[in-house]
Amino acid sequence: MQIIKNYHKLKYQMKDNSIMRIKYRLFFSFLISCCFFAQNSSQDLNYLPKSKKGVLVQHKYFSLSYVSKYKNAEWVAYRLVDTMLHGTAKRKNNFCVDPMVPGGTACPNDFPPKEYDRGHLCPAEDMSFSQEATDSTFYMSNMSPQMGTFNRGVWKKLENRIRNWAKKYREIYVVSGPVLKNGLQRIGPKKDISVPKEFYKVVLVYQDTVKRMIGFILPHRKIKESLEQFAVPVDSIEKITRIDFFPDLPDKIERQLEKKVSLAGWN
Repeated sequence: MQIIKNYHKLKYQMKDNSIMRIKYRLFFSFLISCCFFAQNSSQDLNYLPKSKKGVLVQHKYFSLSYVSKYKNAEWVAYRLVDTMLHGTAKRKNNFCVDPMVPGGTACPNDFPPKEYDRGHLCPAEDMSFSQEATDSTFYMSNMSPQMGTFNRGVWKKLENRIRNWAKKYREIYVVSGPVLKNGLQRIGPKKDISVPKEFYKVVLVYQDTVKRMIGFILPHRKIKESLEQFAVPVDSIEKITRIDFFPDLPDKIERQLEKKVSLAGWN
């Protein structure tokens, strides 16, 4: 009889332990999911601009709007996290047409090499965390014709500055592109590739404790002046390009961030 009592007692203890284990598992699963969504909540931000000129092309690591009329992307947008900058992917310089662009892009040899670089809009170095990601930046849809003194000068300097901001803030959003309009010089075998006179970059930090935005418009020439002289309100870039940057931000926050230019926190 005592054996039977002990059996039932052990049985109920095992049942209670099983229930407790299930409760603990559910509790820890809940904690993990909360942590995951807390860490990735900012990823829910739709950072793609709105525009009417181009065709939206969404690659794995960046998106762009390609305008066949100019054989240029009007914008390239991507999320940049500090951990993306610690990779060892190699730059292979395998420039190629973008198969995802309807109607095709410029070809790798369409830019006269003595006159223009194939200038990245999303830099290869920003995607160094993965060879696949780095290679994808060499699609010609991500290239604009840029003078060497510009591409390897002030443009590179601004790219480096943006990477430093990604390290500082851990996560930022970047939109980059040429200012496209009628009357631009055209190059290439078919004279169908426009050479922009200006380029821009827009950078957003959007966190619980920090929200700031800055824009730059750079004339397409050799620049000796400091970058700070070309910082502008994002509103002014929107007027020139007719692109709506970060349209899904709450209206009040968007207006506040876009109407002013402040270098505070960026230096």
